[in-house]
Amino acid sequence: YSGNHPGNKYITLSRDILESIRQRSVDIAATTVAHRRHLHAHPELSYQEIKTASFVAEQLRTIGIEPL
Repeated sequence: YSGNHPGNKYITLSRDILESIRQRSVDIAATTVAHRRHLHAHPELSYQEIKTASFVAEQLRTIGIEPL
């Protein structure tokens, strides 16, 4: 529907938001795949995941979360 209706600005806004979400999802998916590949390329034994824990902590810090 492309009529001159006051609600159309919300349709456009919604499309812009959806496109933004779609693009961010693509970005996040690429990062997630890269992280998965990194972790799978550097396996560690159960309960001995020192490098894995360090990698995860580093990634959390990059998004502003301080690990415990």
